[in-house]
Amino acid sequence: MLRAKRRMVGIVLKDNALAIRISEACRRYGLEPVWATSLRDLPLSVEKIVSTRPELREAGGAIPVYYLEDYGSIECLVLSLVAPERRGEGGGFISVAVDPGKRIGAAYFVDGYAVKITSYVGLEDFLNDCSVVVECLGEGRELRFYIGFRPEEVVHGLVSKIKKTYPRARITLVPEEGPQIGPEGYTGDELSALRIYLTSAADEFRAQG
Repeated sequence: MLRAKRRMVGIVLKDNALAIRISEACRRYGLEPVWATSLRDLPLSVEKIVSTRPELREAGGAIPVYYLEDYGSIECLVLSLVAPERRGEGGGFISVAVDPGKRIGAAYFVDGYAVKITSYVGLEDFLNDCSVVVECLGEGRELRFYIGFRPEEVVHGLVSKIKKTYPRARITLVPEEGPQIGPEGYTGDELSALRIYLTSAADEFRAQG
């Protein structure tokens, strides 16, 4: 899962069980949840607020409020918290970098911002999780896949499944090369996925220049 500087999210809810579930999901994505039953009890360092419309009729001022009713699941809510805010209608992209193998590493980027870096024990686990990210954040965004190239059957199976599931997505095979270095705390599969994304982003930047 994503490991980065922990941003503080305020949770304004009276439902203890629901607040705990949201808090646990926030921690999985590297966020620091702070639970309160009133807006005035939140610390000033809170960057975003989660609540329901009946419980938070007053606005959060300059702090954006994410209402639970607007999302199909807690997972979608938290993905929206870690993703960059939309600027205008349409545009943007979701990039999914994949390191195929017995274990699959994946790095998800929304408009160039990392929202999730994780690994899976199998192809179906990856495809199921990927569908959640695309469903939650993909509206109006172009979908791009960057897949580490290996002369193995798993790569062909992965590409075939992606083409079938996302026929409009752009798929690029990326040679896996260079030292496996990166931030501490990630598995080798996750670092490989991150390197695949960075290689692809650098190539696209040079092509545009």
